[in-house]
Amino acid sequence: MKTTAEQFETDIKELAHDLVRAYGLTYTATGTTADDIAMYRWMDYRLRHISLEPRLVKKSSRFPVSNLPAEINDALSAIEARFANGEDVNPYLSKTTIRNDVSSSKKQRRTDGLWADWRIHHLHLTNIPIAPGERFSERSDWLLFVMVYDDAVAFIDVRSHNERDLWTQDDLLKEFIDSWPEQAEPYRVKGMRVVSGPKSSDDIKQLRNAGITTVVEHNGEHYFGPGGGVTSAVTSTAVTRACIDVLRNTHQLALWLDAPDNAIRLELNQLGIAHPEFVLAISASSGLAIAERGKPDLAWALPELNAQGRRTSFGTVQQTLLPAWAIPALIAHVAPSP
Repeated sequence: MKTTAEQFETDIKELAHDLVRAYGLTYTATGTTADDIAMYRWMDYRLRHISLEPRLVKKSSRFPVSNLPAEINDALSAIEARFANGEDVNPYLSKTTIRNDVSSSKKQRRTDGLWADWRIHHLHLTNIPIAPGERFSERSDWLLFVMVYDDAVAFIDVRSHNERDLWTQDDLLKEFIDSWPEQAEPYRVKGMRVVSGPKSSDDIKQLRNAGITTVVEHNGEHYFGPGGGVTSAVTSTAVTRACIDVLRNTHQLALWLDAPDNAIRLELNQLGIAHPEFVLAISASSGLAIAERGKPDLAWALPELNAQGRRTSFGTVQQTLLPAWAIPALIAHVAPSP
């Protein structure tokens, strides 16, 4: 019989696999590592997804961008309103949100390097209505580059899709640094000595495709990218950290449940279940839940915050792996057909 920690790790990996399928994400891994990689595949999509929250729109010194076609200015205003009102902007993101694949044999297809390195999203600017049943908007020759926060969004620049090496032009990051120096400060490398000259867009492209994270030099200072960079496998470092965080907190949750004085264990003892087998289950109302294998009707949705207002291990797993916006699609996918 598996320990609670082992069972929970299995449950987490199966849940990630279900989420990959529920959202129709490109995923080609097979064999014994398929479930392990599925969590990384899901997390790449989950972290790139922009939640539907009202955000304060802040604009860099590049705005207003001159010489934009009138229809692109209209589309830009529409996207600004969507962000401000908390409406869905995900259809305007790159299709690589679903097409990138951490298990791809081609390294450059494993994640969005611009986002992984510098945390910069790009959105297609178009006024063409999204067709019924379509997941994405029409693609556009004009792109809006943004950095997204929980309650704000930084509009960095609007560029033509036809620009050479658009995804590795470090002036996008430099514009962010100039416009919001206080937000860039945590990424400044203090006391770094210059050991080489500035890197070209082609240099950045080659290093990124080789899984090497580089610093950007600007005004005599050096900055790491806010995205955290890429791993040696050319996947997102932020994704790796999030997956580790989920597994670590899942283990902590299992240890808490295994304590003999645990409230849930004591409740089950009173019901005559002396040796419960805990599993992670899915609830349509609350998302993640703790259940007893032999009594699936017995389930507990634990508090996400403790008495001090800090996120619990359960809350961390829930928020990181299964945020509220992901629950309906997962439930629809795993629910048995009538």
